[in-house]
Amino acid sequence: MKSTYQAQNGFAEGGRSYVYTITNIVCIGTKICSLVLIHIKISYYCLCKTNEEYCLPTGRRRMAQSVFPIYIGTGCSTRFYSQLRREGYLLFKHFFCVIAYKTLNVSCDFMERHDYFKHFHEINKADYYLLTDKLKSRKFKKGDFITIPGQVQKELYFVKSGIQMSYFDTDSKTYVIAFTYYPNLCAIPESFSFQSPSKYFLTCLTASELEYITFEELQKLFDYSQQIERLFRKMTEFVLAGMINRHIELHSFTMEERYKTFCQRSQHLLQLVAHKYIASYLGIDPTNFSKLFNNVKF
Repeated sequence: MKSTYQAQNGFAEGGRSYVYTITNIVCIGTKICSLVLIHIKISYYCLCKTNEEYCLPTGRRRMAQSVFPIYIGTGCSTRFYSQLRREGYLLFKHFFCVIAYKTLNVSCDFMERHDYFKHFHEINKADYYLLTDKLKSRKFKKGDFITIPGQVQKELYFVKSGIQMSYFDTDSKTYVIAFTYYPNLCAIPESFSFQSPSKYFLTCLTASELEYITFEELQKLFDYSQQIERLFRKMTEFVLAGMINRHIELHSFTMEERYKTFCQRSQHLLQLVAHKYIASYLGIDPTNFSKLFNNVKF
């Protein structure tokens, strides 16, 4: 079964209804059972079978449930209907045909990430789904290491949730290099790009869910799609520009200017990350950082 969908007006939120155009093409062996173009309102939508109701709540802001119907002729075998039920379809007769419905969770993250990519380079939906279809999910607990010194970064991560930190230790001090959080990339850049051993740590400060693509899979996508390659080149350029700006800030800004710049960019981290790590990231003594935190207001 192949299913494609296009969100015309976004996702369900705040009790409002949104319309989806869904195309279902169902192929069984050499038979094409149906091609259905429908408009479905996603809200508190019910499918009714006599006295039974299958209610589809809108759910949380970043997850909506969509309905995928299949119209099937009544002449199919009992084995075929049983197979559909095993795959999670709800079956009932409707006039001259049997209708199989299956709910599918549709994540807003896809659309938000597409918008995120547009900040760097606009890719069409075909290339976008070509990339996102390769992503796999991995969960980490607080304190888990993603990469350690001497290890080659094999995967490039996209943050779905949580906060991560790259850093290195000396005998007496921890030096924080960067924080990552949704929707940014997460990796040891030079280790991933050159497939060389990392020189520092990448760890999870909170429980995290990350999606990733391997280095080999990404290179294949670069060979296949010039637009995907250009997207990642521009994202890499953005990371490089950020590193240069941070270098300038560390060497030319006062402590208060560094603190204010950080707050303008990532103020939410003040409530989520230990201040000793933020102080290290900004090159500020923890005592002076505490004074700035208490006296400089936003």
